[in-house]
Amino acid sequence: MKYSILAILALVAIAFFSSMSFLGPQTISEKADKQLKKDALILCKKYKLDFLSISDSRILESKDEHADFTINMMSYREMTKEEVRELCKSFTQDFWKALKSNPIYLDYAIESWGFKKIKEKPLHPFIMGIKLSFWDKQMDRRGAPYVSLIKVMEGKFLYYYADSATQKLQEPVVETFEEMGLKFE
Repeated sequence: MKYSILAILALVAIAFFSSMSFLGPQTISEKADKQLKKDALILCKKYKLDFLSISDSRILESKDEHADFTINMMSYREMTKEEVRELCKSFTQDFWKALKSNPIYLDYAIESWGFKKIKEKPLHPFIMGIKLSFWDKQMDRRGAPYVSLIKVMEGKFLYYYADSATQKLQEPVVETFEEMGLKFE
């Protein structure tokens, strides 16, 4: 009788502890998301940007299936295209270093359906997505000559300016990684 009660208690304990999600992420996707958020917070602090979220290409409003790792941020700073370019070049290179330095990102890229569909090297710069919006204290978009939004995706920097009267984003000014001299190891 004692042994059957102990066996039942042991089974209940095993079932309880194996179902505890707070012990840490269980899937590669959960582990990658947890690490991406940690890396994003470090990068945002380094560059004095306000972290909003991590996600995939949906926050870029793109059908780019490559962008598995995307950081969404904002800033209250007024920055010209040249200032944004320098900030985002450095940020992009640091983001790439973070992705290359942790094997969980490679594991996730290999597991993701996007990799299976595109059949190419799983860890490459196109898997990064960055969205950085600039606002004033009233949460209005910055008008020209300041950049209102930048997206880094599909090997390009897309700089958006807002119409001062309507707040509507205009067609982006585009620069490729190659045009900017960005090299990724």
